[in-house]
Amino acid sequence: MAKYSSQEPISNDFIGKDFWERIDILADAIYEIFAPIEAVAMTQEEWDQGDLFVTDFARNGEVLFAA
Repeated sequence: MAKYSSQEPISNDFIGKDFWERIDILADAIYEIFAPIEAVAMTQEEWDQGDLFVTDFARNGEVLFAA
């Protein structure tokens, strides 16, 4: 089971940006590395609050497939 802490890469570059602005930033980054990743744009505060499904899953979920 993979568990993540607030020490994982979280970027405050997303503070004040709406959903679509965050998507634009992630799309550019994914294009640059050209790798199949699933990135989620969140700030440290959003991670610490833990209100999003993805934070709960990252903290408590199970890895179903790992390459």
